Parts: sequence; structure tokens; C-alpha cells
Amino acid sequence: MPNHDIADDEQIVTNDNVDLSRASYTPSLSSTGIDDERQLFHVTLDKVTFKTPVEVISTVLHANGYDDNLENILACLDDFKLGAKGRLKNKTSQSAPKSFLPCIQFRLPNKSLVGSTLQKFYDEIDGYESTIAKLNDKPGPKKAKTKSVEELQAQIKKLEAQNKLLKSEKAALSDQLNRAIKSEASANSALVSQNILPAEIRLGVVKGIDINSRSVLLKSGRTNINFPLVLANILPAEGDHCLLHIRKGNVLGGFFYNSKGKKLEPSFAEIVFAKGKSCKFRDKNRNMWVLEAQNEDEEELFKRFNRGDPILVYFLEGQILKVSELTTADGNDYGDKIEEVLVRHQLLVQQTKE
Repeated sequence: MPNHDIADDEQIVTNDNVDLSRASYTPSLSSTGIDDERQLFHVTLDKVTFKTPVEVISTVLHANGYDDNLENILACLDDFKLGAKGRLKNKTSQSAPKSFLPCIQFRLPNKSLVGSTLQKFYDEIDGYESTIAKLNDKPGPKKAKTKSVEELQAQIKKLEAQNKLLKSEKAALSDQLNRAIKSEASANSALVSQNILPAEIRLGVVKGIDINSRSVLLKSGRTNINFPLVLANILPAEGDHCLLHIRKGNVLGGFFYNSKGKKLEPSFAEIVFAKGKSCKFRDKNRNMWVLEAQNEDEEELFKRFNRGDPILVYFLEGQILKVSELTTADGNDYGDKIEEVLVRHQLLVQQTKE
């Protein structure tokens, strides 16, 4: 950019206290130049129209022999100001200019003068350098020590011994499980042989609940039994014990004693349709449900249903566990029947001995 000395009656104004309201806009004041003493560069805006401040600074730095780098650009931006070049009314006047033209002014880089923007840049660089120094000071990962053949062989022997011990523990646990199964089967036989339980009554343990088939999964000795929930008065928990009433391979009922389960809470419903193995009913919220019998006990129950019959429905997490007739809602009835069978059996044994 060409240098243009400022005439005696011209000045660069960067103080916003100067009143330019009565001054006229004068394009003839267009110029660019450097104050060599103070290293101040100015240029009127008409000469840098549509250019960014960084573009102007880069051009000036290059023209004056400075490196066009970020450090020098930030130094210029620290002193970058928007102002006006004005013409005084007379050479000695200290009043407002009579004419003006907008301009920009900034100081060329000087290492002895560091502005706030450039200082932030230096501080950020120092932070990065200190972080890198800390990372370099950290010890690297230790190299794995190479083991000798003797050490590897000793480790193999140790692992083989541990493996042998685990195998023996597994065998012991398997034997314990088999004994438990056999003891449960022998317990049933012993109770029957000692006339403590009738032949039709067997001990069982709850292994799980199958909500889809509405049944309790029981284990009696080595036999797996599906116990229909329609015959249960509670919802048993896994591990609960049960007295099963079985005749000719058919489960007639059961009594869960000392159960950890929870009592079933009934909800009223009304039969809309019942035929064969299917029934349709409406609950108290007027939701419609259709059920297919999952076992013979449910099938016999559905056959007794008629349109309009009130029933009891038991839910668990939105799924139906069982349905029952309103007249047989008390599930303790079957517990009474079990006790009655036991009492009659004891009386029969006593009479036989006498």
C-alpha cells in the first residue's frame, strides 16, 4: 500500500469523544500511511472495502517485512481500532474536524508491547507445553518379563493341580445332588411304608412357575409334575414343599405347606361365552379376555360355565394365573380335604393294629 503523509491540517481520530456530527463526509481524505515514530499504520475504509481485518493486517505485515504468522496478527489486533481521518478547521484548532473519512489504525508488532489477546495466546501455548512435559515425564508401560522354560513348566504344573482340584469338587457336588434326588425319592417311599402318608399322597418341591400354561413345575423324587394353578390356593415360590394327591397318575390336588409364596388376590369378572375348551369373559374394567384350557382341570371348569356367570380371576403382572367359580373361591377347601384324608388314614391304621 502506498505511503501518504498526513498534512498539518489532518489528523487520525480514534477517540469517541470527538464530535463528528457537524463534519462532512469527504472522500478526498482517502489515504494510507505509517507513522514511523510510533509504528502506527492507518488506512481509510474506502481502500479496504469488503476485506476482513485479518486480510488487511496480513497485507501490511508482508509489505513491511514481518512474518505473516498468527503471533504478529494477534499483536496487531490488540491495538486495532476503528476511527476517522479528519481535516481541522485550521492548523492550530483543537475543535472537532470540519470533514472526515472513516479509517482503521493499528500498531505494527513490537516485542516490548504485549496486549491481552496475544498474552492469552502465550498462556495457552504454555499450558500445552506443560501438559506435554508432564506426559513425557510419566514412565512408560513396563515390558513384560520374559519367563524361563523352568518357570513356565512350574506354572503349568500349578494349573494342572488346580484343574484336578476343581474336577474333584465338581464330582463331589454331582454326588451330593444325586444323593439329594435319591433321598427325596426314598423319603416318599419311607413315608408310605411307615404308614405316615397314604399311598396316594406324595411329597413334592416347587421348581418354577409357568405362567403361559398356568401351572406349577414340581419335582417329586425323579418325577417332574405339572400342577395346574387352578387347583392351588396360593401362588407358591420356588423351593416350597407340597403334599400332592395323585391317583392312577392323575393329579387331583395339592397342599402347599409352610409356603413362602403369596396369597392370590381375586378380581370379579363375568362370563360372556363358554364352549368346550374355550371361554370368554369381561373383567371389572370391561376388558374382554379369551382363554383356552391348558389342562383337563381347566377344561372341566370351563364346561361348567354359562353366559352371565360371575367368576373370580387372578392376575399376575397383567397375565391370568387362574380362574375359578365364585362358589369355590376359597382355595382352603382342598387343604381341608387333604387333612381329612390323612385323619381317615390314621384311623384306619389304628383300627388295623387293634
